[in-house]
Amino acid sequence: MAATIVVLVIFVGIVAIAVSGFESVPQEERWVIERFGKFNRVIGPGLRWIIPFKIEQVRAAVDIREQPIDLFEEEPWLDFRTGGSAQLVNPIIWVRVINCSGGIISEDAIRDSIIKMIYGVQNWRDAIRENTDNTLRAFFNSKSVEEMFSENIMGTKSWWEIAKNHTPDLEAKIASWGWEVTKINISDFKWSDEVVKIRKDVYQQQRNIKMAGFKAEAAKYEALQRALESGGTHGEIRQLLVDRYGYTKKSAEAIATQLVTYFRGTETGRIIDWRGGGEDLGATIARIMMAVQMAKDTFEKRTEREEGRKNAKATSKDSEDDEES
Repeated sequence: MAATIVVLVIFVGIVAIAVSGFESVPQEERWVIERFGKFNRVIGPGLRWIIPFKIEQVRAAVDIREQPIDLFEEEPWLDFRTGGSAQLVNPIIWVRVINCSGGIISEDAIRDSIIKMIYGVQNWRDAIRENTDNTLRAFFNSKSVEEMFSENIMGTKSWWEIAKNHTPDLEAKIASWGWEVTKINISDFKWSDEVVKIRKDVYQQQRNIKMAGFKAEAAKYEALQRALESGGTHGEIRQLLVDRYGYTKKSAEAIATQLVTYFRGTETGRIIDWRGGGEDLGATIARIMMAVQMAKDTFEKRTEREEGRKNAKATSKDSEDDEES
């Protein structure tokens, strides 16, 4: 009986030990297992058994999903090449375990990446942060404030491309720790007072240049309009009369002046656009000249009638005066 109890206790103890070694690994994690302090294996998601009593221990649980790392934890001011500085607002670098993108995930490749990040560097987060911080700091030091604005660098979505181009070995260095960068986000820039003042001065100068350009354009169009309404139209009519209709320069000058003066006196207050409507220019000139002549004839007839009435009244009055005498 006593032997049976001993066997039962031993059996229950073995079962308890065995059960205590079971661990549930989440889908998004991979665990690094060490046996007696030495790397043994990387286990994937599911129910896994780890030898208890510190024979085997979990060295690290690695999340293989894309994850953020905050940059510039001390929020320093980054200096530009030509003076002034800026503070980056919420700069973040996003990383993921190499070979974890795409539809098919290779567990062997993930294992190799995880071994690199756990045993290849003391703290992979700090290493990635420090190297990226140094790259961005050096990039800002190489740029002037004007280059930042003129090249619209602040509005870029490719900060990781900028970092790689500025420090070509950065990507390989991060990859040696088992990680790849997907992107770098910078929400905004907090500019120093010096930069703000410089930008205000530059903006005012640019505004003055634009305003001067607008005024120059307005003056040009005003001059063009005046030329078309007077000298331009006058000159073109005059030249047309000389070239096409054989007028002398003196006669053409007089007729052109007459046309311009006549049509300025119309109710519209401007010259008729004799170039429009698709009509032949010569026919238009002829029509205008006919209109001028008709207006002259009408004016002369009206003047003759008014003179006739005046003469008739004067004659009538003279007759009345004679009769009274």
